[in-house]
Amino acid sequence: MASPLLAVALDAADIDRVRAWAAQGHLPTLAGILARGTCFTLDGPPLYRNEVPWVSLLTGCDPERTGFWTPLRFRPGGYAVADDGGYSYAACAPFYAMAPGRRVTVFDLPHCGRLFTGVEGAQVLGWGAHSPMGGLQSRPAGLAGALRRRFGAHPAMRMQNRGSWWDGRRLARLHAVLLAGVRRRGAILRALLVERPADLQVFAFGETHIAGHHFWHLSDGGHPAHGRNVPPLPDLLLDVYRAVDRELGLLLEQAPAGARLLVFSPEGGAANWCDLNSLLFLPEFLFRWSFPGRALQAEGGAAAGPAVVPAGNDWVRAVWRDRFSCLPPPWLPPPLRSWFRGLAARPGLGFPAYVLRRLGPLQWQPPSWYRPWWPRMKAFALPSYGDGYVRVNLRGREPRGIVAPGDFDALCRDLEARLLRLRDPRDGRRLVRAVVRTSEALARLPAELRPDADLVVLWEQWANDAAEDPGTGRLAPAPFWKSGSHRPLGFLIGLGPGLLPERRAAGRARVIDVAPTVLELLGVPRPPHLEGAPLFRSAG
Repeated sequence: MASPLLAVALDAADIDRVRAWAAQGHLPTLAGILARGTCFTLDGPPLYRNEVPWVSLLTGCDPERTGFWTPLRFRPGGYAVADDGGYSYAACAPFYAMAPGRRVTVFDLPHCGRLFTGVEGAQVLGWGAHSPMGGLQSRPAGLAGALRRRFGAHPAMRMQNRGSWWDGRRLARLHAVLLAGVRRRGAILRALLVERPADLQVFAFGETHIAGHHFWHLSDGGHPAHGRNVPPLPDLLLDVYRAVDRELGLLLEQAPAGARLLVFSPEGGAANWCDLNSLLFLPEFLFRWSFPGRALQAEGGAAAGPAVVPAGNDWVRAVWRDRFSCLPPPWLPPPLRSWFRGLAARPGLGFPAYVLRRLGPLQWQPPSWYRPWWPRMKAFALPSYGDGYVRVNLRGREPRGIVAPGDFDALCRDLEARLLRLRDPRDGRRLVRAVVRTSEALARLPAELRPDADLVVLWEQWANDAAEDPGTGRLAPAPFWKSGSHRPLGFLIGLGPGLLPERRAAGRARVIDVAPTVLELLGVPRPPHLEGAPLFRSAG
């Protein structure tokens, strides 16, 4: 049997940031790994770019095969969207469950909320990952609880999604608990490395993902929110990367002699290009396009001056108040709040207090606020965690469809042309890189494997807080929610005795190549359904 393989994920760590900070001496462990190893950048999926990279990496399959595009699924017949949770892994298992006869230790992988009975070894999930898709669980059953009693819970679990970029005190608290979480995670990983030896150990640092969402503007001098914190804050994102680098170094000091190493991420970081565009601007754009002369959001003032800083710490409430002005006032007694909600939900009366009625867990997503109008709109925006998703209100498919099938093509062409005209009024840059019609791009797929969106809007990946179109008017400026998002460019660095890179042009590969790479290095035959190719092989 070949020497052990240690695979360490730095979730959503950005390869350009890693290279730059390593060259500047901030990340000595990663600098050594980059100097001695071979690095491939990984192209992610072209559609649903924020929602499927981890599933594609773990399974070695594109979403065209898994059928998983997003946990947010449209319910035909009811003009509703539900959160179905993560991928089931029923048809395509993660790579560590494809290695019979190999002992495996897995800790805290994101986007994998289930345990696999056929895996020999230890699995612990849901300790501190971003998007764990499940609670704390383990196999053997008592291991997760034992680790939590011994090392503690992750201190950032309760606030990892609550770091308002404009609130320096909250960012400082998040920064402190993330650093504590990195140290605690490092102690757990070192213990597992020694106490649970295995042929394959797959560990993940999730703190890089959380920090990227909330601290990106502190590290990106070109971000519109850069320098808006009062008092000014240091580069907290770099701080978290440095902490992870230290723990990675301590982990490698305890690695078995002759162990081989893979360090990877399925995606990178970027300024937040999607929250405002997909959640706030796109649904309003489609409303105005469907109902000329009408608007739900305020027209928006001049796009000048610095980024908007909302009052309070709740972005959703700030958007409701400042752009729709229909929330019950905070001083209203609870009985009158119920009366207000009931009144506002009656047809023809207030908006968006409708959202305060039973919209469920997606009520925080502004596209959901437009649900009362979906049956009368030509097309509407679906809730999203990334790209913009547009569904046509097609007659014969939707219960109250208004677009005749024969008009579908012309309507899509008109909408595509209008979307491509969207500009940032601050500097005139276009906002949409491309509009993809899924019926054409995924024509070979059966309907049950296609996503719910008829059009996928691929935004340019820079931060804008305003949008403008000659036909629909100006949208914003609006406050950013999170300052950072993702880009579909990951990386894989390989290092160790007998680890030989395969020939690849310019070091470019695909995220689906990681699974076959791991199996190749374990000496496990590659299942025929895997679509990628190994990036490394063992000497001899």
